[in-house]
Amino acid sequence: MNTIDEASNKADITLFVETRLSDVRSLELEWPNKRWCQMLVESSDGLFQWASTACQAIKDSRGVFRPTERLSRFVSSARGLDALYSEVLHQAFDGEDDDAMSRFKLVMGRILATKEPLSISAHSELRGNGEPADLVELILPLLGSLLSGVDQPNIPIRPLHASFFDFLTDQNRSKTYYVDPSHPNRSLTLSCLRVMKSGLRFDIGNLETSHCRNTDVPDLGTRIKKMVLPHLLYGCCFWADHLCSSAYSTDILNEVRDFFHHRLLYWLEVLSLVEKVNMASGMLHSVLDWNEVSQYAI
Repeated sequence: MNTIDEASNKADITLFVETRLSDVRSLELEWPNKRWCQMLVESSDGLFQWASTACQAIKDSRGVFRPTERLSRFVSSARGLDALYSEVLHQAFDGEDDDAMSRFKLVMGRILATKEPLSISAHSELRGNGEPADLVELILPLLGSLLSGVDQPNIPIRPLHASFFDFLTDQNRSKTYYVDPSHPNRSLTLSCLRVMKSGLRFDIGNLETSHCRNTDVPDLGTRIKKMVLPHLLYGCCFWADHLCSSAYSTDILNEVRDFFHHRLLYWLEVLSLVEKVNMASGMLHSVLDWNEVSQYAI
């Protein structure tokens, strides 16, 4: 990348912006002869990532701003990637609205805290007690210019650019929109234990016999996909990780004790079916380490 000259880079960004926004007719009506394109290219300061994010946000039909209004705001106040991220977030969430910011940080905190990308439906299943069932669906579609997977319920949520997550977790950069990724671990611990309590059962794969190896079951993959849904699989694989990042509390301890007394073997069965049973010993050791902070034994 260091060998690309400035003129060539500018030409590439210009071509990208023209192609990406060619169907937004209001831009040409407001700024004829593609002056809107020149404005965006100049504001990008040679950052393709800036241009990509701005174009995605301008094309987004959701929210209260027209494409022309969004472009004007970007070129007037969003120089630099951090400023652009702040402006996009401000257009979706009023930083002075406590309820809006609380919901935004709750949803984004969980997305940042999960150990692997999850879909909207999986995040909804792993919501905390007392949270609205449609909270994730309310928040994420407003972030379509920053995240992928927000328009489909079963596609994992990922940042369009990795720097967006870096921005959110750096308070000096994101300021009002700062999200603490460690905060949701307690909620995720309880959610993982909850979905395992409701989802785990004996012979979850509906196997006709236990006298043959998993590899000899011809349709095992289909059975697993049907019976072990993504949120349940996530809970089985990562509940101990979130537990170890949570402060000790008796309510979590009680749920963990209940898990060991009633669902331990069912959990091991799921790990075996998905070829992750080798994770079990390390997870159990980590639970014992977490419990050492208390005088109580599980």
